[in-house]
Amino acid sequence: KTYVDIMLERIEKCPETVYTHLVKDDGEIMEISYRKLYDKSLQYAACFAHHGVGRKDRIVVILPTGAEFLYSLYGTYMMAACPVPAYPPFRLYDIPAYVKNLAHILDNCEPKVVVAFSQAAEIIQSAINHSGQKIPLILDHELDSYRIPPSFSHLKPAPKDLALIQYTSGSTGRQKGVSLNYTNLM
Repeated sequence: KTYVDIMLERIEKCPETVYTHLVKDDGEIMEISYRKLYDKSLQYAACFAHHGVGRKDRIVVILPTGAEFLYSLYGTYMMAACPVPAYPPFRLYDIPAYVKNLAHILDNCEPKVVVAFSQAAEIIQSAINHSGQKIPLILDHELDSYRIPPSFSHLKPAPKDLALIQYTSGSTGRQKGVSLNYTNLM
């Protein structure tokens, strides 16, 4: 099984059951049901497909921890693609090092697209340019406003498909990607 299989099973059996609770910046608790997770993830998957993402492609996800991160992760899974989470540029005093590190990740994993939040767009685009690749940048507001075409249907990954590439901290050298399939994660 994969996360997509489990989500589809839960949508069928208990769609309104809460998948997770998130604490928003204002302290409010946000509940995400399986139905909401599915609907928003499908919307994100359709947007990824619109940008040419397909089976086994990689998507670098640079979003703060929150609902959009979850929808991006599951949207990637619903395209049978592989998410590559990267930390957002929070330390504004060290932007050149951030750009260099992110460019290394982009060179190494060769993503089809990069997903980021609007406030970091300029920094992320700088890293994309520094990598020398032409990678489309999809911003959070584009994902949230994307309309799913009637003909769109998601894909289903296989248990042995690549499910995550997690990069090391790089504290002792260049960051290295650790690849995990669904069987590893499950």
